[in-house]
Amino acid sequence: MTDEMLDALLAEYMRRIDEGLTDPEAFLREHPQHAAELRELLEVERHVLEMAGPELPDEESHPADLLRDDAETRPLPAVASDETTSLESPELFTEARSSAPSPAPPLRHSGAFDVREPVPFGNYELLEILGRGGMGVVYRARQLGLDREVAVKMIRNSQLASDEDVQRFYTEARAAANVRHEHVVDIYEIGEIDSQHFFSMELIEGSDLAQILREGRLESRRAAMLLRDAASAVQAAHEQGLLHRDLKPANILIEQGDRVVVTDFGLAHDIGTDERQRLTATGLAMGTPAYMSPEQAGGKRDLMGPASDIYSLGTVLFAMLTGEPPHRGQTVMDTLLAVMHQAPIDPARLNADADPALCRICLKCLEKDPADRYASAADLVADLTRYLNGEPVHAAGRNTLAHCLRWTCQIPLIAALRGCPAPHPTQGQLRAQAGMVLTLLASIVAIVAAPRIQQYAASRMPHTVGIAGGVAGGVYDQQATLLAGAIQAKGQCKTKVLNTAGALANRQALLTGDAQLALLQASALDGDELAVVAPLLNELIYVIVRRGRVERWEELSGARMAVGAEGSGMAGTAALVLRDSGATTVHEHFTALGTDKGRSLDGAVVTMGRGGKQLAALLSSGDWQLLPPPEQVLERLTADPWFRPAKITDEAGGEGPGDGTQRPVAGQSARLIATVSTPAFLACRRGAPAAMVRQALQCLYEDETASGVDAPDRISLAEAIHWNFMPLHPAAREYFQQRAQ
Repeated sequence: MTDEMLDALLAEYMRRIDEGLTDPEAFLREHPQHAAELRELLEVERHVLEMAGPELPDEESHPADLLRDDAETRPLPAVASDETTSLESPELFTEARSSAPSPAPPLRHSGAFDVREPVPFGNYELLEILGRGGMGVVYRARQLGLDREVAVKMIRNSQLASDEDVQRFYTEARAAANVRHEHVVDIYEIGEIDSQHFFSMELIEGSDLAQILREGRLESRRAAMLLRDAASAVQAAHEQGLLHRDLKPANILIEQGDRVVVTDFGLAHDIGTDERQRLTATGLAMGTPAYMSPEQAGGKRDLMGPASDIYSLGTVLFAMLTGEPPHRGQTVMDTLLAVMHQAPIDPARLNADADPALCRICLKCLEKDPADRYASAADLVADLTRYLNGEPVHAAGRNTLAHCLRWTCQIPLIAALRGCPAPHPTQGQLRAQAGMVLTLLASIVAIVAAPRIQQYAASRMPHTVGIAGGVAGGVYDQQATLLAGAIQAKGQCKTKVLNTAGALANRQALLTGDAQLALLQASALDGDELAVVAPLLNELIYVIVRRGRVERWEELSGARMAVGAEGSGMAGTAALVLRDSGATTVHEHFTALGTDKGRSLDGAVVTMGRGGKQLAALLSSGDWQLLPPPEQVLERLTADPWFRPAKITDEAGGEGPGDGTQRPVAGQSARLIATVSTPAFLACRRGAPAAMVRQALQCLYEDETASGVDAPDRISLAEAIHWNFMPLHPAAREYFQQRAQ
């Protein structure tokens, strides 16, 4: 029989024994060809079981107890259990759950069980069982040569143990032996007797921390003292180049007087050991799930270091303050996922009596990123010492922004996109996810429906059309009033006319939505928000100067010229006209010339339609006259497509772009003066309803009641068709293209 076949038969035998399905003789009868070899090995097994004593009955347990790390031990004396879980890395979680060895049944008694006669074992007498786990058993024993009581630990089934199990067993002993510290269990002897591997160690007269926590959580000061001593032991191990990797309440023993002893170095390894030399196979997460660090739970052994043990110490402190580890799921996989991806809650939320400063220390240990934890166990000891001395601790409170970011990343939808599933989201995170999904769906609907909504809006007239005109009684106001009447006569909407200070105010009314249509000068059309409905009328540019003070264009240098309100369309046009003249611009309306008793103004530049009564009154007073721009100024202005040549008379009339004659002032002959004209536009917002734009154009060019202005100033449909360089509204461009055909 090969060794592999023999190992397989022994494993099957042990499985049946555990399930109570057979006895040794029945098993041997099933395999008569191997009976002799099996009988010899089973005799060794019987001898080991005799030394282990009788099995103790299981207590009632809850399925969640399968995740507990703390196999129960006798209250006095006590040693740590061996209960250690070997699980596949996250890629193989499902298979790991079914293949992991079951924990040993809990052992709880008060010492009143049947104690066998002392069993000789080399230089020891085995007196009673103190505890057992899935791999090992621990006895109270007497060391005969030194006549002292010790604890002896041995592999429970040495004949079935793999080479890796044996190596891990010796690693535990040697690791603890190399760390000489008051809070690390002392190892006395290590060896093998009758093929049974064992080591003897200090007998701790007390209980493990897991047993103590079953009686309730600890007050903050005691928890800090116990963790400080445990952390000092861990620091001593780190200084020897060892990581513990299995720190948990069951591996922290408490003697009478609260002396702390860290034990069970079964998973310890050298910090500098090459990955290939470790005892655990690639991809395995070794340890106890609820007390593992995130990098240990994820099998990321290249990230494991002293900070991993610091995280585990944080879980122990959390358990002392709250009675439970930070993360515990219904399955091992749930627990590991929570350890890797879920931020722990503040212990103070589970225990109102927990000291906030100690909670900050705990949360710093439990940071997901190893770089955010304490730099060393010594730093943790120092902060705990500061806490116990009543000094401020170095651990800062949670960063609110970082906490919110971690909380958001644990929303299931976001966690799934990041490849980090969140096994147990909170109700708040589920509500946030629902809101995100609804928002996403609403956005999709809005994107799909937007063209239809725009099309629907474009086909409807507004309930009310506001038209921004200008100064009451002015040309803009007159035109706006006529257009408003024509639109309202169609019966599809109401209209209103807004009196404003001019083109700049009209532009603002469009942008704010106070008006839907407005009359603007070309200088007010800058930007992409507005569009032209139609070029409406030509406005003439008049340069008025004080008679006797300015007679020639060159004499404008230093002259104070009124140009209109700052930022207005008239002021913008005046700036173009007076460029390079040397004149000083004054932001006052040209009507200030009539009341300028102090003669502080020398003239004005006026942009307006023909027939302005206020301008005519100034010219007829005899104090003011029109100044013709020189030819080079006219050439410069007409190079801009917004300006066209025009003629005016010195009686404030004008012929406009076409031919015509004007009636001279009584007693004088009319003098024709060359100038330029610029159009005034009917404008709207670029997204204005097409129906409104079409109706305004119909009223302007197809309804005589809206013509409003005499022929010399009004831009006809035939002329407007050729103003295709303007930023026309799409409906207006379509209208003019149809009329051009």
